Amino acid sequence: MRLTLPRVVVLAALLACKGGSKGTAGTATAAPPPPPPPKLPYRPSLGQLERVCAGEGVPSIEPKPRDRASAALFVKRDPAGKLEHLAYQDLVANKDGLAVSLEDATLVACVEVTKKKKTKSCVMQPLDPTKIGGTLTLYAWEYEVTLRETKSGKVLSEKKVKRTDDKCPPLHSFKQMEEDLFPPFEASASLAVSNHREGK
Repeated sequence: MRLTLPRVVVLAALLACKGGSKGTAGTATAAPPPPPPPKLPYRPSLGQLERVCAGEGVPSIEPKPRDRASAALFVKRDPAGKLEHLAYQDLVANKDGLAVSLEDATLVACVEVTKKKKTKSCVMQPLDPTKIGGTLTLYAWEYEVTLRETKSGKVLSEKKVKRTDDKCPPLHSFKQMEEDLFPPFEASASLAVSNHREGK
C-alpha cells in the first residue's frame, strides 16, 4: 500500500499516542510515606522520681494543666529510714490526686517523718479465729509533706504535720505479730495535690 504524506502523519501520531499511554501506564506512582508513630509519654524510673525529693528534676517529663496534675508518693516512715514509693494500686483510700502510673507523675509528694515517739502498745486478739492477732505500737508523729514539680524539682508547697495516736483502734488487720500504726500519709499527700490543683 502506498503511503501518502497525510497518512504517514496520522500513523505517526497514533504510534506516538500508543507509546505515550504505554509509558504512562508502566510508570509506578510512589506511595506516600507512613505517618510517624504517636509519641508516647516519657516514663521515668522510680530512682529518678525519688531524687525529685532532693530537688533533682526530670527534664523529659512534660507538665500537665494544673487541674489535671497528679503525684507519685514517696514516704520516709522513720527519721533514720529511707524513702519508699507507695504505689497507687497498694493504697486503699485517699488516692485522689495520686498518679496511677509513673508517666502520669508530673508532681512528686515527699512525706518525711522527722520525729516519732512511742505512746502505747495495744495487744489485740483477732475477731476471726482463722486470722492472727498481735501487738500494735502507737506513736506521736511529726512529719513534713513537700509537693514538688517533677520536671524541675521545684518546691510547690510545704506543710508540717503533728499527730498523736494514743488510743487502740477497735480493729487492725495484722500481717505480722508486731506492727506499728502509721498515720495516713497518703491522705496528707492527696490534700497537698488537691490544694495545688485549686491554686491554694
